Amino acid sequence: MQNYNKIKRAFTLAEIIIALAIIGVICIATMGILKTAMPTKEESIHKKVTTLVEQAVERLADNEVMYPLNEDKALFGFKNTQKVIVDGQEYEGDTKFCKLFATQFTTTSAPNCAKGDDNSDGIEPDKLQKTFSTTDGVDWYLPVTTFSNNYAVIKIDVNGESEGSNCTAGAEGCSKPDQFVYYVRANGTVTSTVPTESAENLTFTLTLTVENPEGGTYQIGKYKNVGEPDYGEAVSGTPHVFQNLEEDSIYVIKANPKPGYSQKWVSSAGAEKNTPKYAIKMNKNRSLTLKFVEVPTYCITLVSKNNGCDKSNLNDCINYPIITDTNTNEEIGKLQTVGKPDIDAETGLAKHDGEGNFLADTSEGTHSFFACGFTDGNYTVNTTAKSGYKFGSDTTTSQ
Repeated sequence: MQNYNKIKRAFTLAEIIIALAIIGVICIATMGILKTAMPTKEESIHKKVTTLVEQAVERLADNEVMYPLNEDKALFGFKNTQKVIVDGQEYEGDTKFCKLFATQFTTTSAPNCAKGDDNSDGIEPDKLQKTFSTTDGVDWYLPVTTFSNNYAVIKIDVNGESEGSNCTAGAEGCSKPDQFVYYVRANGTVTSTVPTESAENLTFTLTLTVENPEGGTYQIGKYKNVGEPDYGEAVSGTPHVFQNLEEDSIYVIKANPKPGYSQKWVSSAGAEKNTPKYAIKMNKNRSLTLKFVEVPTYCITLVSKNNGCDKSNLNDCINYPIITDTNTNEEIGKLQTVGKPDIDAETGLAKHDGEGNFLADTSEGTHSFFACGFTDGNYTVNTTAKSGYKFGSDTTTSQ
């Protein structure tokens, strides 16, 4: 039997060198692609700060305490430099925007809203002074302005003035910018380029979504400095799109909840309000949610415990009880109905005459007073005995 030795052929040195060279070329090409695709630290911070600026400006513009609604073009939006008091602090004049904007951030020191050498009313980035730094190392330069030019600028340095190139994006010869400029319009919008006034009148769209539309209707009207808006026809259903609403105008939506319902407004940012009306500035396409919420209501009944009143009706013995709000001591009304509530078979609610007087079912006696429709709260019932009667020692008082 013959044995054959099998010879296994290995890679030559030349082949190994060629393979390594190919791998090296692929690595270099891949690293270049990855380097291009992956943002730098400065680019990442710039992207985050852009979102923060837009959100902070929107919060200020939509805050009716900081910037009360006023359709007078001279006082519209951030042009309204009139004094306001927020959390006990006063804000007014050309430092109003700067100081209110600074309250939206956690700063490493007290904000410095000094005007310095800026005589441009806040539109020249290079003349702005540093206002504050945030804990992530970003320096913020805010305008001291009355928005007389309809806009002002905010400049940020993503790595602070002590690091990086300290040159502004778009500047000649700035290949690695670490400073960026935002243009804030008086109407509460932010752009990356200098705003220009267009001769064309812009219009925007408001999309209103209604939850539980069976709970009521709503109307929209354009805000006026004096008097109520001219509300349009009551609308029901959902969603509804109001188109061609004028730029920089204020519109008011009025909720008309049915009995047993209340209204709640939710903005696109998640802020909630319970007011009957909602005013909104049209500086962009907007969305809003109106919720009709069922309100639990209760009845209050005053019963003669021992029928000591020998008259046919309890109100022959005592005066009609008065109900007051325990917290405010304001009179709510009277327990004007004798008997027990007459319940509507369809709605399950107590019947009333449309003026707040509830109807009674007196088939089982009239030795009680009652009223319905009370929401959650504390109420006090007060009454007095008529001449010839008095309350017994076991009279119970409850709230």
